[in-house]
Amino acid sequence: MKFILPIVLSLFFSAAPAGWTQEKSGNPPVKAAEVSDKTTVPAPAPDYRELVDRAESGRGSSAGAAGSKAINYYIDALTPDQGGVVWIALLVSVMVAADFTKLRSRRNLDLALLLVPMILFVEITRFGSREAIADSGKFFFAGIVFTGVFLATAAMTVRSVSGARQPGQPWTPNLQSSTLAALLVLLLASNALVALNTRPNDCGIFTNIGAARMLETGKFPYGDPALRDGAAATYGPVLYLAHMPFQLGLSAVGVQSGRNSRTGVPEPTFLATKLVALSMHFLLVTCLVIIGGRFGGPAAGYGLACLYAGSAYVQGLGGGTSFINGLSYISHIAPSALTLAALTLIGRPMWAGALLAAATGAIFFPAFFFPAFIGYYFWKSGWKGGEWRRFAAGFALVGVLIGGAVMLFTETQGSETALQAVYKSTVAHQESKEAYGSSAFSFWGTHPRLAAFWQEPLIQGWHLFKPTVLLFAAFLTATFFLSKGRSLPQLAFLIAAIASGIQLWKSHAGGTYVEWYLPFLLIGMFACRPHPPDRQPAVASGAAREILAGGDRA
Repeated sequence: MKFILPIVLSLFFSAAPAGWTQEKSGNPPVKAAEVSDKTTVPAPAPDYRELVDRAESGRGSSAGAAGSKAINYYIDALTPDQGGVVWIALLVSVMVAADFTKLRSRRNLDLALLLVPMILFVEITRFGSREAIADSGKFFFAGIVFTGVFLATAAMTVRSVSGARQPGQPWTPNLQSSTLAALLVLLLASNALVALNTRPNDCGIFTNIGAARMLETGKFPYGDPALRDGAAATYGPVLYLAHMPFQLGLSAVGVQSGRNSRTGVPEPTFLATKLVALSMHFLLVTCLVIIGGRFGGPAAGYGLACLYAGSAYVQGLGGGTSFINGLSYISHIAPSALTLAALTLIGRPMWAGALLAAATGAIFFPAFFFPAFIGYYFWKSGWKGGEWRRFAAGFALVGVLIGGAVMLFTETQGSETALQAVYKSTVAHQESKEAYGSSAFSFWGTHPRLAAFWQEPLIQGWHLFKPTVLLFAAFLTATFFLSKGRSLPQLAFLIAAIASGIQLWKSHAGGTYVEWYLPFLLIGMFACRPHPPDRQPAVASGAAREILAGGDRA
């Protein structure tokens, strides 16, 4: 596409100085209290607590020479804060998608549903400290805020299920395609500035550590004696693997990483995880342009991408120096990007299955999309059709490759199996009461009486065998049947419903992972004008055009 080059150039030239100058001298020591914007969890494993004490979520840097400091301060001043990103989101949404002819139109109601919850996330990280939990007044107010987040997420789920069952309305952006393309370039430049000038949050820091240990030991971190049972061993294998090329490349060009002097655990440069997040973000935006263009021409493609790139949830909300979502969270961006790539290749079932398996390998939850995807293909081609079989084969092939590698390259202790080590470091760490399952930073954490029933495992040690998850499992089964005869936008709505539904039972920070469902919700809401087969929108050429030719136009 003719606008890809300027987008790439804007990403590099507008933001590279921010990331480069901050990382050239390594990661400066910082406060333990600012490790993560989601701090209401037990302390990480003692093997690398000192390393965590030196991590920080925030913007700016005190490292480097005087010249670098001056550049950093200047770039920091240009980076929008949470107030700035709220106004950017409002302006972009109104300019691109608002319906000025009918105030109560479905389009405006959808925009309101997307925009109003932003208010709940402003300064929400104030409720993440142990001091806030101890203060009864703040804890009560936190309960009100998280109730609002829970209800907003439930509303997103209901809207998504409703959208999957009815045809969408035609949409044409308010701006011309050339104007939207220029706006997208500016938004991506702003995104890059935010991503490279913001310190990664807990997931980025810890996947970066796990990847660095993998390069040293040749083993996944799940059974690593220095990392097991802690945050650096709780993420998906694909997420660790994605960091390794960037770490090796940065090391090759002289960007230095550190090492904990007491434990020997590596302290890799933050720039590696920032570049992974930015790469996944760019992949996601490209997929939005392609899908939007398939259904409404270039203007719709660029318009969808602008709505996403301009979203406050993507640019980051939560606090002045720490965030609850946004580009500093690789665990929010990467799985959605890979799942959206699978949706983009919906016309090539084996590739779609392979990419969904890769998304599952990044952060696990995209596995819940499998019933909707397989149902879409099954009802489309029938039992004897080949599409659902090719999709399942692609998913199984990549799944076996990833799972087999994890089983072969995970260290174990005693009679423990590799599967037990992985389960303990991932699911148990996320949901058990001894770890994130006891978090007060959520709707369930601020409503312990409700949690005592709905979030209590029915069988001890089976952390996902609880009433909320069982209800969710019933909904997942229903998505297989709901996907019958659906168009691609309606399938996107189903995916959004699943991704938002997950957060209704997630123990820690549930409802804050907006990026998990946002791109799919936008597709369902706005990618609603299919072109006839003989009028393919000219949004791409070459391989991308082949992708469009094989995609769903219904």
